[in-house]
Amino acid sequence: GKTLAPALTVSAAGENIEQTYKLTMPTKTALKNTIDTEKVNAVAMVIGANGFRRPVPGANISWGYGGAHKGVDFTKYCGAPIYAVATGQVYYVGNTLDYYGAKMVMIVHNVNGKLVFSQYAHLGSYGVSTGQVVTPNTVIGYMGSTGYSTGCHLHLEMSESYGWNYNTGYYSYINYIVSPFKYIP
Repeated sequence: GKTLAPALTVSAAGENIEQTYKLTMPTKTALKNTIDTEKVNAVAMVIGANGFRRPVPGANISWGYGGAHKGVDFTKYCGAPIYAVATGQVYYVGNTLDYYGAKMVMIVHNVNGKLVFSQYAHLGSYGVSTGQVVTPNTVIGYMGSTGYSTGCHLHLEMSESYGWNYNTGYYSYINYIVSPFKYIP
């Protein structure tokens, strides 16, 4: 298949990724992952605004989107299952590059031909692997309190057109973050 963005070489070991990332910031960095465009398009073409869901059923929102907080925090209990917000393909499973959210999963979605990215941080454990195609019924991980966290919760970020370490570095990515409530109910 084709890749949506060129893969750049970065160390595969989590501790080395952080170190490499810090040394190369603010230049563009990417992880050694490739996405099968044809597979993403085939499973995702039917996604529209109604194809999205909340990642944690029955969770409370402990911190909303706005200001310096570029996501929404959902709270429930440690170990609560976290679901993909829509059909897509996992392009990263591992530690955040700056360790703010420690364990995280990143997914790319195709919404009527537009790339939309979802990022799930502070996970306690993972339920998916890189390259896996997911649906809204897929458990992508379990709620935790890893990284800079004061308790079990999920930090969900979403962006349009550009994803962190998918096709842009962090300092560009933050310009494309949108409120998750643009998509999820």
